[in-house]
This record gives sequence, C-alpha cells and structure tokens, in this order.
Amino acid sequence: MAHWGVLPFAGALLVWSADRPLNETFRIPADGLVLGRDLLDEHLRGHRDDRISRSHTRLSVEAAHVRVTDLGSRNGTFSNGHTVAESIVVTPPSILRTGRSVWVIVPDVRRYEHVPLQRRGGLVVAGTLDPLCRELDDIANAEANVLLYGPLSIGRELAASYAGTIGGEVVRFDPETMKVPLERVINQRSLRTLILELGSTMPERDAETLATWLETDIRVATVVRDLRWLNELPSELVARLAMRRIDVPKQRFDELPAQVFEQSCAMSPAAPLHATVIERCLLDSFRVDEDTLQVEVRGALLRWCISGNPALRGEDLDLPDSLRHNDCIHADYHLVAPRLAAYRRGAGNLPRDEGE
Repeated sequence: MAHWGVLPFAGALLVWSADRPLNETFRIPADGLVLGRDLLDEHLRGHRDDRISRSHTRLSVEAAHVRVTDLGSRNGTFSNGHTVAESIVVTPPSILRTGRSVWVIVPDVRRYEHVPLQRRGGLVVAGTLDPLCRELDDIANAEANVLLYGPLSIGRELAASYAGTIGGEVVRFDPETMKVPLERVINQRSLRTLILELGSTMPERDAETLATWLETDIRVATVVRDLRWLNELPSELVARLAMRRIDVPKQRFDELPAQVFEQSCAMSPAAPLHATVIERCLLDSFRVDEDTLQVEVRGALLRWCISGNPALRGEDLDLPDSLRHNDCIHADYHLVAPRLAAYRRGAGNLPRDEGE
C-alpha cells in the first residue's frame, strides 16, 4: 500500500532524451506515475526516443522510498546502472534510464519546477544554481567580498559572473600556478575585482599584499575547494575575504547533463552522446566532484576521436589510473585536433608536433 503523504512532492526529472538535454519535471501522484512514450508525447513536442515503450516504467511512492516497476518494456529499465527485473525500491535521489531517456528520482521536485535551462557565462544554470546566482548578484550589488566553496570549475564561473556584475577591470590570481608575487599582478592597475583561486598554501608575502589592497575599494571573490588553505591565512584576513559565503552544490542533477552536452559540443560537435554517458556522469557525481567529471569526459571525447566508434557510450568514460594524467587528456583540444584527424586518416600513430 502506498503511503503517499511521506513524500508528497517526490518526482522525476527528465534530464536527457534521445540526443539532447532536457529539464522537465513530473510529480509522482498518489496513484503513481507511468514513464513512457505516452507521457513524452503528451508533454514534449517531437521527442525522438525510439527505444522507450508506450508504458515503460511505473513509479510509486512507498513511505520514504519510491518503487520502480518495469512494465514489460522492450528495452528494459535501469536503476542506478542495474537492470530492473520486475520491481525494485529505491531511495531518492536515484538515477533511472528508460530507452534513450534518463531520469532522476528526487524526494522534492519543487525546486526544479518552472526553471528553464539557461547559460550564464560558461555555466548551465537551472533550479540548482539559479538561487545561488541571484544571491551572488545581490552580494555583488552590495559590493561585499564573497567566498565560493566547492568545485573549482563552477566556482570560477560564478566568480566571473560576480566580477561582471561589479564591473571594471578584473584580475585572476592563483598562487599555486602563477608563481609570481601578487604585488606584481595587481600593482599599478585600475583593478576593481580580484578573483583569488586558492588551491594550496598562500605565501605570507601575498597574504600581506592582499590585506593591504583590501584597504582600498577592491572587491575579492575567493574560490576554494579545500577550506584548509583558507584556514591557514590570518583570521582577520579570512573574515574580510568571507564577508559572504556561498557553498556550491556538489551535485546538480538538473544541470549536469546539459553541462556535459555543452562540453562535448565545444570539443567535438560531431560526437553523438549515448544516454549511458549521461547516466554514468550522474552516477559518478555521487562519488567525485564536477572537476573530476570534466576531466573524465574530456579524456573520453579525445579517445573517441581516434577510435572511430559511432557514438560515445558510458563505458568509454572508464579510464585506468595510469592514464588519468596523460598529457593528451589534459591538452587543449584545438591543439590536439589536427593530430587526431591525421590519426583517423590512417597514419597509425599520432604525428608529433615540430620541435617535439
């Protein structure tokens, strides 16, 4: 017997169908929700999932869980990467694949409703990041310093958005990779916003320079994935840097598929993404952050370019530890592309650049 009142707003997010990202929300009513071609025909114009059955899978709420029942579909139902033989009970959030469509079962669907996918700089924004972006705009308009804690790839883009709202000249400083004193980076410039990316210990000299410049009208957006690097700074400086703090979500089910799609199009517009790629990325987001996911997708796309396979599939994201730091994976795609093209024409080995 279904106890619908325990999760009255449980629902399913349709985040991918056929060959494109989506952001459609469906609440699970008391009598259950049937996923399938009939549902897609009713809510999506011109959907192209030819692998989903008319009535594919039923979702029903049971206490604090959701029962997933395959309705005799032709191509099966997959829950968290495993085949559903007949019926299984899952605890939201949970990843579901039916045909070429990928869903996320969530305990409360309201935060995702009526928020379309949109681009903000290099970020795809929907229900997860939209409230943070609006809060960030308020912080920028108040000209308060902000601390962005979470995956660096998201933090960088949010920091750039913050700087854009403030206006004026922007400088990015990463003491780990730039290997130059902060004073040389910002001195004699009409600087308005400093984007400070902390990935290691900040040299004492740079900390002193930063404290001095904070006495001016410079505003700072600090991006950090590990708070220990921030806690090594003097407490007075930390208090000034973290006037406002935003914790970046480590999982964004509604936005990640579109972000992966954008990354794929930027690197190789011809690469068709199989639904299992999206399924795999969503499942991996439970164990690794988005920075790591981007590296995995980047490596898979580069390997796909030289493989000749018809589509990029979820299993193509598997990467041995010995290759995780391969230069080819981290190289700029626009530099690697000509070498990959030559390889696919039958050269047999990647040609070496002149001077190598």
